[in-house]
Amino acid sequence: MVRSPNWSLLTALCESNREIMAGRLDNLRKQAAAVSLYVATYSPGDGVTRYRFIKSRGGKPVSYFSQDGVYTALGIKEAETFVRGRKSRR
Repeated sequence: MVRSPNWSLLTALCESNREIMAGRLDNLRKQAAAVSLYVATYSPGDGVTRYRFIKSRGGKPVSYFSQDGVYTALGIKEAETFVRGRKSRR
């Protein structure tokens, strides 16, 4: 017998995951700003979000595709690790 999925539970889990990721990105941007970097994101649809670190321009918006990127991380964990490393070098 095939059981149908619990759609309300799956929807709740997806919403919860989005909230968690939004919080992690917000925290990442705050940490990057502390070391004068801006974080731009790009999700090309392959399941791996790119996080590009760009030298801060005084709060002005910066494109992910700008040429003055410092580093591009593949995934949030790699991005968080990069920022921690930058903070520890100060």
